[in-house]
Amino acid sequence: MHHWRVNFTKCQTKLKHSVIIRAGTLFGLCEDEAEALANKSGLSLCKDESFGEMLRKLVHEYPQSKRHLCEASMVSERMFRYMKEGQHLKKEPVLALAISLGADLENIQTLLKKAGYILSASLPNDVVVMWILKNETNVNLVLRINEELDELGLPLLMTNEK
Repeated sequence: MHHWRVNFTKCQTKLKHSVIIRAGTLFGLCEDEAEALANKSGLSLCKDESFGEMLRKLVHEYPQSKRHLCEASMVSERMFRYMKEGQHLKKEPVLALAISLGADLENIQTLLKKAGYILSASLPNDVVVMWILKNETNVNLVLRINEELDELGLPLLMTNEK
């Protein structure tokens, strides 16, 4: 029971994935239809192993230090190491890191998809993120997004987890 509570988000995401897969089978959905259903929940069924490869490429192109990147994205260095190893791939830190790396919306969606997620027009948090990414060029977009999410009473994109 304690393990489930510690990994609630991870368990919840796995449960959502399995429900979507079962629903796809039950209703005879093709792969594209099942993916569209998953996308409504901010998930993707197209998770693949090249997440780490893409992340390393984006990090390599980042002009600042890794420490600066972690501070800008509000992702702990420990979480960053886990992500580079393909572990603990939660949507919020992946998104915060991609935004801080200066990735455009298309590359952010691609990186999220490789981690098993996607920005969805069906989720209020994701709508705020997409709107700000499309309409603002603020230097610290993660901070700007969190300010707007906080103003709307929505969960923040990322906080510095240890």
